[in-house]
Amino acid sequence: MSNHLGNMGPISNYLNLKNLKCPAFILKLKSAIKNLPQGKDLNIASSTTGQVNEIKNFCMLHDFRIVMEEKKGNCYYLLISRN
Repeated sequence: MSNHLGNMGPISNYLNLKNLKCPAFILKLKSAIKNLPQGKDLNIASSTTGQVNEIKNFCMLHDFRIVMEEKKGNCYYLLISRN
């Protein structure tokens, strides 16, 4: 994979959740967010709309915002940031 996702800029923190089932992808997301420094963004790759919806709900509950959301082919890309 290149060092850019769409128009999101360079990847600093990348999380691939493609093809993971619940709760595995939520646990992986929690771990990545726990280690995310203040002011840094997390780039997420997902494979289903169900995952995207769960990620959005998680972000609302844990004070993160979705900076960008993009679909390319069968993959969804989200950029989230700590509020």
